[in-house]
Amino acid sequence: MWSKGEIILVPPVKREASSSRMGKIDWNTYIKEKKVTYHLMDSEHEQSLFSYYLSKKIEEKEIHTGEASALAVAIANNWGLVSDERVVRKEYDKVTCKKALHSWNLVDLAVEKGFLNEKEAEWIKKGIYYV
Repeated sequence: MWSKGEIILVPPVKREASSSRMGKIDWNTYIKEKKVTYHLMDSEHEQSLFSYYLSKKIEEKEIHTGEASALAVAIANNWGLVSDERVVRKEYDKVTCKKALHSWNLVDLAVEKGFLNEKEAEWIKKGIYYV
């Protein structure tokens, strides 16, 4: 998810994305350096949407905690959304009339912001493709 050029990280995604095949992800350093904004999901509207999407199936598929939190916060705050889940992107598009991006686009943004180099990005994209 992003807002005005910033990458937004919510607690469920931070928990789920704590490591990768490349090792532990040090989100706290990115947050401290203000490369990533940590968003607590504390508004009533965000919590309501989060609960709704956790309990709802979209196209017969359950929405998991990370996807539900990202979708809820993006909708509640009128922010963009990046997701590797097609049904989540489609729901965001339907509700907001905006286009959600695929996770590959987030990898490109990570390269642009200096989190990854091109070789790492290609490796991650290959991993996303096979998931």
